[in-house]
Amino acid sequence: MADIRVVNHQTIDRETDVIEERGKGSLTKKNGKHYIRYEVKTEDSVSSVTVIAEGKTVRIKRAGAYGSEMVYDADKKTKFLYRTPYGVMEMETDTIRIQNDLDKDGRLRIIYRLIMQGQVTYNDTEIAIDRIMEDK
Repeated sequence: MADIRVVNHQTIDRETDVIEERGKGSLTKKNGKHYIRYEVKTEDSVSSVTVIAEGKTVRIKRAGAYGSEMVYDADKKTKFLYRTPYGVMEMETDTIRIQNDLDKDGRLRIIYRLIMQGQVTYNDTEIAIDRIMEDK
C-alpha cells in the first residue's frame, strides 16, 4: 500500500491556487507502463483514480461523482469530457512537458494548459508516491 499525494499548481490570470489531494493506493509496473491506483475521500464522495504513464503519454481516469479520462500527450492536444453531477463539459489539454521519474523517486510531473469553455489555465501537477507501506 502506498500514500499518494497529488499537488496541482493552477494559474489563472496570474493568480495561482494550490489544489492537493491524498489517498491510499498502489504503484505497479507492467509491460513498460506504470499504474498508480488510489482512492480520494471527501466530505460527500469517494473517487477512484487510475494513472497510466508510458513514455510521452499519461492517462488519468477518474470515477465517482466527478468523472473523466484525461490524456496528456507531449506531441498533441487532446480533448476529453468532464462529468459532474451538474452536467458534462468538454475540455482540452495542451501538454507542455511530462517528467516520469516513477522508477527513480516515485514522482510524475505533468505541465500543461487546460482549456475549458475558452478559459485557459496553466497547470503544473506532481503526483508523488510518498512511501510504500508493507501490507499486514
